[in-house]
Amino acid sequence: METARRPTVFFNGERTNVDTTLGVLSFHRRMLAALTEFADVYFVQDRLAADSSTAVRQGWGFVKEFVSLSRAAKLAPQTELAIELCAHHFQPPQLDIANINCIHDLHAFDLPWKYADAHRNMLRQALCECRAVVTMFPRTYFDIERVIGRSVTNLFLLEAPLLVKPARGIETARGKTEVPQLLYPAQFQVHKNHMGLLKGLRAYFDCGKEARFVFTGSDFASDKVPLRMEIQHEADRLGLSHYVNVAGKVEENELTDLYGACDGMIVGSLAEGGAYVPLEGIYAGLPVALHDLRSSRMHIEMHGAEVRYFDSTDPESVAGAIAWLATANRSRLAEVNEPTRDSIDARSWHSVAAAMMRIIDWVVGNKSRPVMSLAPGSAEVRLQ
Repeated sequence: METARRPTVFFNGERTNVDTTLGVLSFHRRMLAALTEFADVYFVQDRLAADSSTAVRQGWGFVKEFVSLSRAAKLAPQTELAIELCAHHFQPPQLDIANINCIHDLHAFDLPWKYADAHRNMLRQALCECRAVVTMFPRTYFDIERVIGRSVTNLFLLEAPLLVKPARGIETARGKTEVPQLLYPAQFQVHKNHMGLLKGLRAYFDCGKEARFVFTGSDFASDKVPLRMEIQHEADRLGLSHYVNVAGKVEENELTDLYGACDGMIVGSLAEGGAYVPLEGIYAGLPVALHDLRSSRMHIEMHGAEVRYFDSTDPESVAGAIAWLATANRSRLAEVNEPTRDSIDARSWHSVAAAMMRIIDWVVGNKSRPVMSLAPGSAEVRLQ
């Protein structure tokens, strides 16, 4: 009996950094690790081809081989059932084989002060040059053509599991600490708006109330002076130094412990691809308040979860969100959000990889084009 041929995936990560890129590469790493059940995976990057030790330490040991772009360009056209998976928003195809682009958020358009026209044009080019486009963010799927001003053919939505899955929470207590402790896990970038949350915390204190913030996350690579240091200085200036813990980067087990130790989650980000981090808080049984973004609302509403929306640029609105988190009826929220936790539990990286394989099989010519179905008001996405 003839053994089924395994596709080969050339993961083009030339414009990624395994040391510092968290969200983007975390999705890829987990999906590609699961994809090795169905395909061989090569990581294309000149730097890692020379020294892959960092990548292996970061959990990329499942990769069959780290190859340079020049070697991949020679190897890929000679490889049967080969496909190039472009890792980044700004990564156009570079190999002479079938290709798929994985796009995450639409920050290049949502944050015009951060990205130049060159980035936006680069993104448009990358999307137009790919056979298929895959995203794991509902807002990106529904809004991308309107936002970039071009049609995108063969666009697919895959709903991913959580990057960090804390212990499933069914808390019934009103709170765990005398002074409410609120968690915000986010990389230290300007658009995450830690500063706006601090102003809101000061307004909350001015009303005679107290709360604590815990900020976790890594520094942004391009910052000459880490933003977390500026955040700490701002907390000191506002007289909040004893109430703000700028913890920095923590290991996953430490973060899950914080989910268990905190009374709520507050998310102040001004631009997000979706709401995976708030969903982590909901899964942990925490009341969650987040800045009102279309991308977050779409993701949360797909799951039918109950959260509090606020304006993180308005200190009074932030103070109101803190007050809501401090007094939230946790037992009622636990009951209302239980179906959301069930839907999260139903996802796995194996199912994401299996869905990706349906797209890969179609792109390389093995099977017919998969048809995506998304029931209104449902978090379930199927490829048939």
